[in-house]
Amino acid sequence: MNATTKRLIANTLYAVHEGTSRSGTPQPSIEVRMPRGTHYRVLTAMLYRVAADVEIATAPNERWVVQTNALLGTRGWVSLELAGGTPEETERGLAVLRSVVAARAAGQ
Repeated sequence: MNATTKRLIANTLYAVHEGTSRSGTPQPSIEVRMPRGTHYRVLTAMLYRVAADVEIATAPNERWVVQTNALLGTRGWVSLELAGGTPEETERGLAVLRSVVAARAAGQ
């Protein structure tokens, strides 16, 4: 990894959102915003890294699916497709996403 890529990764911003899917069910997500000039491959690689962190942080009994979605440019999302969409499941999902973002902010 070159110095420019390391700088782009270091300046990445993360935000947790409690959104909704196209079908209207809750869809917690992490928005990933990378600096201008980030190549699409670096963005998608970062989304996969964040998604892997979410998978590792997820309890084995959870049934949601972790998905990534990259836009052309410098933004993308790591989202949870919830199995039931209950308020309890939504809160558990948001808690996992917040823990991943907190760990990334702490440099872990």
